[in-house]
Amino acid sequence: MPNKFTVKSRYLSTFESVEMSPDARIDSDGSRMKIMYPSEATTREYVVTEYAVEDDTVELPQDSVVAEVTGSKLVVLVPESAYE
Repeated sequence: MPNKFTVKSRYLSTFESVEMSPDARIDSDGSRMKIMYPSEATTREYVVTEYAVEDDTVELPQDSVVAEVTGSKLVVLVPESAYE
């Protein structure tokens, strides 16, 4: 029996929200995110945020997902419940 996956390819900017599985695979090229996860997986809402890395460290809210690392900047999907 084949596995079904949900695949989303969207242009996302800071403060936009996206629904996905916490275990999703994410590929990002700066503005477009490609997100894939099993269709039967539980999903939740995330908010796209940016964090600066200072002194080689960064603190992120629990259950956040790092989508992209560029120099001293991270693009992070923060659970909506932690963002509020």
